Amino acid sequence: MDIQDAERIIDAKDHLIKVLEKELASARAENDLLKRETFSLRTRLDSYKYQSGKRRFYSPDEIAGILNLSKPSVINYMKKGLLKHTTFEDPEGMRKTYRISESDFCDFIGACPEKVFSE
Repeated sequence: MDIQDAERIIDAKDHLIKVLEKELASARAENDLLKRETFSLRTRLDSYKYQSGKRRFYSPDEIAGILNLSKPSVINYMKKGLLKHTTFEDPEGMRKTYRISESDFCDFIGACPEKVFSE
């Protein structure tokens, strides 16, 4: 084997490494996308499950709309423990989804007005 053969082998290995690195990056990006889509579907499914039963759950956005507050205000009430909620986390714990049950909302406002929940 001469030097030119060795250089061709090294170049071929370097090219293969670059191709494999691109494939790995692509696979990681696809995996991240699938994880986000799975979390989104799981969150929607959980929301539908809770809404199909007798206990209805609301998002902080919905509670903010009902009470004419901002979403950060609702989140602050939740963080302070004034508004009880359920937290759903994605498998990596990077994203959280909050849901407030109808009964916890009624406890928070001190009443359970029928017109708010008639949908």
